[in-house]
Amino acid sequence: MNNEKKLKNIMFKHCTTTFSENEIIKNFSITFGNGYTLSLAMGYGMGSERINEPNNYDEYKTVEFAIIAPNNKLLKLPSGDDVERWATPERVLEIMNFVSEIKNG
Repeated sequence: MNNEKKLKNIMFKHCTTTFSENEIIKNFSITFGNGYTLSLAMGYGMGSERINEPNNYDEYKTVEFAIIAPNNKLLKLPSGDDVERWATPERVLEIMNFVSEIKNG
């Protein structure tokens, strides 16, 4: 697969769900050229920790993530879980590199 075709498949997607003033879920996903998607979520009910400042719903110390295969099924993580919670920015970078290098097929 050449680089031009790989770049065509890369996608960023953002979504916010608001239940109430204090119950907000934010989701961000990255689909890589190999067809795998890293989905990150933060907010109400998620395995994430926000920066503890009044009325700050946009900055988080940690997030939760899942890896979605091209067939739209969740990939099992080494822990055996589908989702990893409380991931730091450093951990997210590690997993981004891992997901981008998964061989498709």
